[in-house]
Amino acid sequence: MRIVSWLVVIVSLGWLFAYNLWPVVGDSSLPDASTNRVAGTAVAQSQRLQRLQPDAFARAYTEAWNSHDPGKVAAFFTSDGVITINGGKPFEGRDEVAAMASGFMRDFPDIHLTMTGLEVQGDKLVYHWRFTGTNADTGNPVDISGSETWRLAAGGLIEKSIGRFDASDYQRQVKGDG
Repeated sequence: MRIVSWLVVIVSLGWLFAYNLWPVVGDSSLPDASTNRVAGTAVAQSQRLQRLQPDAFARAYTEAWNSHDPGKVAAFFTSDGVITINGGKPFEGRDEVAAMASGFMRDFPDIHLTMTGLEVQGDKLVYHWRFTGTNADTGNPVDISGSETWRLAAGGLIEKSIGRFDASDYQRQVKGDG
């Protein structure tokens, strides 16, 4: 009889993990049927995101960029996290994310990022930003706005980010045209 009881416990725990029903750290109760992946609602994912404190996460991400430490930016991504900017080549894993951040920091030694907004859209967060800095090669100031759409992993780190900004306006400003 004890073996059957343990099997029930093990199978139950497996289902909790498999369907992301495990409580968020600090949450002392299991979510009800309306707040889990089995129910499959966008509301459920939005509630999970709210428990992860997205505003604090996004502000800390902004500060990581402003620290000028690429490793701090990469630490916001899962070990196999991916960021794609304007449909370009994906930067996969923390090392590539750090290399991408390092490139911006090298090109703009005085880089400054400001969070201009944050939206919860179903199971995603849309982080709006404004980037200012002086291009190291041309000496021209750049002031550009854009966004990243994040899918967060269950642990609260970025699993996938889709970045967007006006690339032509960016290039125009870097070159100093107009």
